[in-house]
Amino acid sequence: MSAPGDRSVQYSFAVLRAVPHPYTGEGVDVGVVVHSRPADYLGVRVVSDPAELGRMVGDVDVELLARYLDSCAAIAAGDEGAEPIALLSAPERFHWLTSPRSDVLQCVVGRGARLAAWGVGIVLVGVWISRSVLGKLVYGISDLDPWTVALGCTVLALVAVAASALPARRAASRAPMVALRTE
Repeated sequence: MSAPGDRSVQYSFAVLRAVPHPYTGEGVDVGVVVHSRPADYLGVRVVSDPAELGRMVGDVDVELLARYLDSCAAIAAGDEGAEPIALLSAPERFHWLTSPRSDVLQCVVGRGARLAAWGVGIVLVGVWISRSVLGKLVYGISDLDPWTVALGCTVLALVAVAASALPARRAASRAPMVALRTE
């Protein structure tokens, strides 16, 4: 409960960090994203001066980093020329700008798992429909051998999930802007 005349507003924020050497894990704060749903506000403040970024971050491509940070600011502002993401609502843009690596992995691998489930279902229907032909082609195995069908479906599912997990790891290790531009 707030006191009368209290002008406080609930907000969420995220610090934008440049990590010049990912293997050491050291980073430098180069901006902040602030979102307040009650105030309908989304704002970003970034260091976009290449000279200042070069002093802060060191041996990275400061021009490229400045462009990425300016893109983040344009997306937060809802600039239509920035990216398709800029057309989303403020809460969706905030989530996109601040999504952790695990969100990217869950999204991509989850889609891959759903496709794998559909594939397994289609395979099971195909096996059921063609069981008489399969029983004649494969020697020593009954037409609906449960172990063979289960092993085949498991291998199909594992390959499908692995095929989505490997690119997801790569996409999650990159900045969202870079991942979108390469597609």
